[in-house]
Parts: sequence; C-alpha cells; structure tokens
Amino acid sequence: MVLALLLAQACVEQPKGKTKEEVIQEKVTERLSRWERSWRRSCTDKALERAGEIVDSTILARARANRDTSVRSLIPPRPEKPVVEMPLDTVPVEPFLKEEKDTVSGG
Repeated sequence: MVLALLLAQACVEQPKGKTKEEVIQEKVTERLSRWERSWRRSCTDKALERAGEIVDSTILARARANRDTSVRSLIPPRPEKPVVEMPLDTVPVEPFLKEEKDTVSGG
C-alpha cells in the first residue's frame, strides 16, 4: 500500500519552481533598474543644479547690463557765471553813523 501511494505521488507533476538562471536574471534586472533610477536621479539633480547656475548668472548679467549708468548725464552742468554790470552810484559817500564826542572821558 505504501508502495502504491509512493508510485501515485511520483506520477503527479509537481509545479515547477524558478530555475537558478531565472532567479539570477530577476536579480540582475532588479539591480539594473535600481542603478538606472539612481543614475537618472543623479543626472536630473546635476542638470537642475547647472540650469540654476546658468539662470542665476543670466539674471546677474542682465541686471549689470541694465544698470542705469545715465544718472550722471541727468545732472545738469554748472551754469556759467553771469556777467554783472554794476549800476552807477550817484550818492556821495558819507559815514553811516555820525561820530559823537565822548563827554565822560573829558576829551
């Protein structure tokens, strides 16, 4: 009876598992996909960093180029000294304050 049971068990096909090559191939594929994700992330980060540097330098260059250097030209030049003609003075020159004699000093 045991022998018949063993023979019946041997005739039934057992589900096949993965072969060694299939397991290796899955592991290789998994590692490759991880490496590719890491590589893409790294490349994207580098590209974004470089793009940021380019944008920053472009903004600075535009700011320097657009700096208003015409401020000096807005300041008017110093005016010329006017020619002043002195009027003719017809009033005779005389002292502004009249001198009074000092009565206290006795002189």
